[in-house]
Amino acid sequence: MCRLAVLWRTAGSQQSGEATAGAGDSAGSSKPVLRVLLDRAEDRPHAEAAIRFMYTGQVDAASAADLLHTRRLAAYLQVEGCPEACEEALVRTAQTPVAGSSSPLAGAAEVFKSRQLLPEQHADPHAKIFVDSLRSACRLQLLQHSSSGGTVCDVSVGDLLGWAFPDVPSVLSDPELKGQVLKLPVAAMEAMLSSGQLCTDSEDSVLLLLAEWLQANPQTTPEDRERLCKQVRLCQLSDSYLMHILPLLDWFPLSAANWRHLVQYLHVEEGPKRSRLALVASGAYDCSSPWYSGVPRPQSRWDRGKEYKWAIKREALAAAFQPGQQSCVNGVFSNSRGAPVANGFNWRPFMKVPPEGDAAGVYLECIRPAALRINASEPLVTVAHPGNVTLTVHRWSEEGAREEAFRYSYEHNHVKIGSGWGTKEALPLKQATAGADSADPLAPWAAYLRDGEVSATLVWA
Repeated sequence: MCRLAVLWRTAGSQQSGEATAGAGDSAGSSKPVLRVLLDRAEDRPHAEAAIRFMYTGQVDAASAADLLHTRRLAAYLQVEGCPEACEEALVRTAQTPVAGSSSPLAGAAEVFKSRQLLPEQHADPHAKIFVDSLRSACRLQLLQHSSSGGTVCDVSVGDLLGWAFPDVPSVLSDPELKGQVLKLPVAAMEAMLSSGQLCTDSEDSVLLLLAEWLQANPQTTPEDRERLCKQVRLCQLSDSYLMHILPLLDWFPLSAANWRHLVQYLHVEEGPKRSRLALVASGAYDCSSPWYSGVPRPQSRWDRGKEYKWAIKREALAAAFQPGQQSCVNGVFSNSRGAPVANGFNWRPFMKVPPEGDAAGVYLECIRPAALRINASEPLVTVAHPGNVTLTVHRWSEEGAREEAFRYSYEHNHVKIGSGWGTKEALPLKQATAGADSADPLAPWAAYLRDGEVSATLVWA
């Protein structure tokens, strides 16, 4: 064993304290001293806990906050195995009732109260995986015990749900997360929609999430549906959703007269006129409700950097060839995923396949979600923004290395709903040489085909 001397910096100087890492060591021992330099005196007990782990294999921490502090110090001190042990203990905390509380959600509430101590997504190689697993543990508890909403340990269940589900577009783009949300009881769904912890890219995606939930829960009573709809912040919708989508939603309890008043209220600046509009609406429309809220939800996309892999199979490409005419073939996302969501719309890549020519086109299509239940014949003459997303198509070198054949960023592009935006000559096609097999229409695609498909990705930044 050795003695542990902990030093910390204060106002340009160093102070120190000493603790014994091994039982039975005396202050006058000749054993070597392990010196650890810290930035704050408050870090000392957590650094000591991390170093004791080297001798005991046990994490000595009493709360979620202590575990998160110890994990951070263990990573800083490179104590092998200790960060992982802290992570496992935190997951157990989320799933275990806390002493003094009978609520099965007390552990999740304790983790939530310490959320500011969680590592940033890219703080270390394991940070995102760890936070995902911790949120998952909290979600599983919430799915089993959040039927009545309310509060637990001074934390609202809505805030717990809003934090445990990372953000609305990421949830709608992930079949597993989306399936969990669709199973929430009405009280839990209302609590989550009302929470300031629910992050999104835009309020459009929140309205789409509600539409998906209502479609999956057709037994919802009109009264419950109205309470849920009342939690959508209509004044935070994009103009495309507010002006073109919302008036077409037969299931949304907003009268034409109320819609006109809300639009006028939104477009009037703060001041006497807006105050007067609120006053004359008294008794008819509630301008203090979430519908009229001027506060946007927190902006976030937890799946930033994630590759949404899509491909076009060789067979689909071959079937798209039509003599004398250009055809379109849609990309298919891996693992039976539907098209991912951004700003309230689905986004699906497709290619334009020429019957002959030097290049194929690559595009990103904006699709109106079926869950909105808008008549397909109803024209939507407006545009939507996919966010800061990059579409990439791959090719393969003669040595078998994957390369970027085409890359396009949609950060500044707005796409007409029901149409695509892209590049006509995205993928140069190798022309057949004299004597080559001209009967194979896929021969010009040889550089892009591997394992029977053209592979590509969508990535949000």
